[in-house]
Amino acid sequence: MFGTELYAAGSFSKAGSDSASHIAKWDGSAWTAVGSGLNGDVAALAVCGTDLFAGGRFTVAGGKISAYAAKARISSIANSIAATGDTAAISFSGVVGYQYDVQRCDNLLSPVTWTTLTISPLSPANDGSFTFVDTNAPPGTSFYRSALH
Repeated sequence: MFGTELYAAGSFSKAGSDSASHIAKWDGSAWTAVGSGLNGDVAALAVCGTDLFAGGRFTVAGGKISAYAAKARISSIANSIAATGDTAAISFSGVVGYQYDVQRCDNLLSPVTWTTLTISPLSPANDGSFTFVDTNAPPGTSFYRSALH
């Protein structure tokens, strides 16, 4: 489990009605493939922080040579933020093939209320990077995060 997502792996080529090469994710309502998958059976999965580790009888994971073990980042992280006046540019690193919404809050005191700023979800470039520019950044401290769409 990672948050509300369940990852499953093994010897299969479909998850629900979608193609999924030995690994898939359940988000509470539907199964989806995890990237391009693996080329063989998966015997073990583990989540550590924002990384998903897989072990098994495969030699390719996500289209890259990866004999018997693989690691995939399954969450987005903020790489940098630059603020000038009422504009803030936030650079994130996400997972290629996923879409993200950018959210902001003014404090982290409970209960935290996040406001979604993106009108359309953002997709990372081939290197996993994506940037959001908040042209209405409030004065003072703000907190930003990207959330899987």
